[in-house]
Amino acid sequence: MQKVAKIIELVKMRIKANVAYSAFMWSYLIVGIIQVVIFYFIWTAVYAGKSSINGFTLKQMITYIILSRILVSQVSWGINIFISTKIRDGSIATDLLRPFDFQFYIYLLRTGDLLCYFLINGIPAFLFSIVAFGLQAPTSITSFVLFVVSLLIGVTISFFVEFFVGVLSFYSKNGWGLQYTKMAVLDFFSGAMVPLAFLPGWLNKIVNLLPFKDIIYTPISIYMGVVPDDQVVKVLVRQTIWLFALLVFTRIFYKIAVRKITVQGG
Repeated sequence: MQKVAKIIELVKMRIKANVAYSAFMWSYLIVGIIQVVIFYFIWTAVYAGKSSINGFTLKQMITYIILSRILVSQVSWGINIFISTKIRDGSIATDLLRPFDFQFYIYLLRTGDLLCYFLINGIPAFLFSIVAFGLQAPTSITSFVLFVVSLLIGVTISFFVEFFVGVLSFYSKNGWGLQYTKMAVLDFFSGAMVPLAFLPGWLNKIVNLLPFKDIIYTPISIYMGVVPDDQVVKVLVRQTIWLFALLVFTRIFYKIAVRKITVQGG
C-alpha cells in the first residue's frame, strides 16, 4: 500500500506543478479551441457542395478533426523534451540514483500531465465542440467505453514513442531536433492531419505496419463506428501487442543507451 500511495502522490505532485502555471493552462485551452474553430471552417469550405469525400460526411470529418486536434496537442509534445533537458542540465544523474525505475517514474509524470490536460483542456474543448459544432456522439455507450479503452492504450503507446525519442538524447545531447522530427512523424502517420483513409493505398500499407495509427486514428475510428463491431476486439488486441512490443523495445534500448550518458551540467 505504501508504494501505491507514493505513486499516487507523485502523480498528484505533477498535476499540481502543471496547475501552478494557470496562465499557461488557460492559454493552452484558448489556443486549442481556436485551432478547432479554424479547422472547422477549413473543412466546411472543402466540403462545399459535396455530400461526402472518401466515405466521410462533413459531420464525420468535423468530428474526426476536432477529436484529433484535442488529442494531438498532447501527443505532439510529450515527455521527451523533459528527458533531454535533464540530460543537458545534468539532473538526470540524480534521477538515475533514485530507488525508482526511471521509465516508470517518467510514466507517472506523464500520467499526471495527461490527467491535468484532459481535465482542464481536453474535456472543456470537447464540450465546447459539442455545443458549437454539433460534434457527433458515439454510436453507442459500448463504442464510447471501447473508445476510452483504445485511447488509454493509444496514449501509452505514445508514451513509449516519447520515451524512445527522449532516450535518443543520450546520444544527441539536444532533444529539439528529435522533437520536431517526432512531431512531423506523429502528425502524419497517426492520422492527426487527415484520416488515414485519405492516403493512397501503397502508403496505407506502410502505415498499417507501424504503431503510430493506434495513437490517434484507431481510437477515433472506434468512437465514430468506422471500425465494424466484429473487428473492434481484433483492433484492441493489435494495439495491445504494439504496447507490449514497444515496452520491451524501449526497456532494452534504455539499458543500452544509459551506458553512453555524459552529464553536461551540475
